[in-house]
Amino acid sequence: MQNLSIHRTSELPLPARRAVEALLGRELADDEELGIWASRAHEAPGGEARTEAWRRLHDHLGLMESKASTVEDPEQLADDVAREVRHPHR
Repeated sequence: MQNLSIHRTSELPLPARRAVEALLGRELADDEELGIWASRAHEAPGGEARTEAWRRLHDHLGLMESKASTVEDPEQLADDVAREVRHPHR
């Protein structure tokens, strides 16, 4: 089952585009992309699980920050990441 769907706004059927615009409260530009992510609602973790989740997030953000400081071309990195998200290596 697919939980993430990415679409170019220029390729959306008009009724779908108008529905998204109504949800966002603004018009979509033709050069935008729309990502839709569906997930089940769940309770936030508490106690030790919450502390561990925060530690892992903090560590991950620190890693991302250290990698970002070495990037020479941020736009190229963004393009590479977007390509990997759309077409992951299998």
